[in-house]
Amino acid sequence: MMSHRLIWDYEGFGAHPSEDEMVGHLVLPLLRALGWPPEQIAVKWRHVDVTLFHALPRHPDHCRLVTEAKRLGGGVEGALEQAMGYVRDLGAACDVLVTDGIRYRMYACEKDFAPVAYANLARLKRSAGRLFARLARP
Repeated sequence: MMSHRLIWDYEGFGAHPSEDEMVGHLVLPLLRALGWPPEQIAVKWRHVDVTLFHALPRHPDHCRLVTEAKRLGGGVEGALEQAMGYVRDLGAACDVLVTDGIRYRMYACEKDFAPVAYANLARLKRSAGRLFARLARP
């Protein structure tokens, strides 16, 4: 995994990794580690950065989670509206995850997209277990 300190260091790294790099190097490995097989993880499906499906085929009725990723330091807090727009466009009833690859915040569809879990991979706290439990493949 990328060193958190290195990716913040412009001189040592050159620039912050792109949004797509954060997805490829951090988000996807996390989802795979939580039990999601590649066929149930879509990247850039219908313009959504990462979509999880509880069943195949990949169809809005099978959406489990819509993820909106932002570039490191790009402000994940503002990504919720964009992600909720994807959920509306899909006509799906699924949770939302916003992330910059380091910070992850989950919002529950059944709670009108209220925040339900958070984890900062650079500063893990016990409460991060809630996010990992909610993200784990059932």
